[in-house]
Amino acid sequence: MKKHVSAYCFASGEIQVGSRIPGGAVVLVTGPRTELKREIDVVARLSYDNRTQLVPGVPESRSVESAINAVVAFVKWAKSRSCPACQWRDPVELEQQLRGKVGITDDDGHIADPEAFETEA
Repeated sequence: MKKHVSAYCFASGEIQVGSRIPGGAVVLVTGPRTELKREIDVVARLSYDNRTQLVPGVPESRSVESAINAVVAFVKWAKSRSCPACQWRDPVELEQQLRGKVGITDDDGHIADPEAFETEA
């Protein structure tokens, strides 16, 4: 039986893969380790160090709102082309979770607590 793991991202956009989800991280996709790592290698953007995998658009985001939009757009796109063994999050559910983390409560994107989306160093 193949071991299932998750790929998750932080507010910085960095994607990591593991069996435990650290605080401040949001799960993007789950699946068997080998297939999931291969999938992330294909869909993630590489940072300048050529090792760190990123959600496209998040590092460049100038606001929490645009970072959330980038994560949701990435999951929608990746889910549409995904490997059969990988289970991407539902983009609507993911967006609700992210907006709940930052306290966005209305359609205008007013943020009650933007620091809630920051990760610990």
